[in-house]
Amino acid sequence: MSEEVNQKQQAPTDIENKELVIDEPLQQKIVELVGKQIEEITKQLKSTQEENKDLKQKHYKIEMQKKIKANGLEDPSWIDILYDEDEKVIDFKIEAAKKIIADEVQRGVDKRIRASSYTPPGNDNWLSSRKSSFDSLVKGGK
Repeated sequence: MSEEVNQKQQAPTDIENKELVIDEPLQQKIVELVGKQIEEITKQLKSTQEENKDLKQKHYKIEMQKKIKANGLEDPSWIDILYDEDEKVIDFKIEAAKKIIADEVQRGVDKRIRASSYTPPGNDNWLSSRKSSFDSLVKGGK
């Protein structure tokens, strides 16, 4: 009886000391399954990251459109010209565009004013002949 108790006590220790042995085909199958799961998780992560990036970019474009409109540039196509990842560059581009537009408008106004300004009738000698007759009137009384 003492031997039976002694064997029963040794049996669990023998199991504890043994490593779990998995046959080669089963181990390979587990590696394949884990690999496929990791691959799927990686694909999902990449997809989620791309969606997140797209959403951030859309949000950024909406904010940029608000900023462009707040600066008096109403045409929505300005976003295609002024878009940049850096907000400081956008601010610089907006200010440059406003200055260019203001300069072009002023040149157009100046051109129209010159084109429609009043030019007295007659030839260029009209002013010189008036001046000489005024001078002669003052000097000679004629």
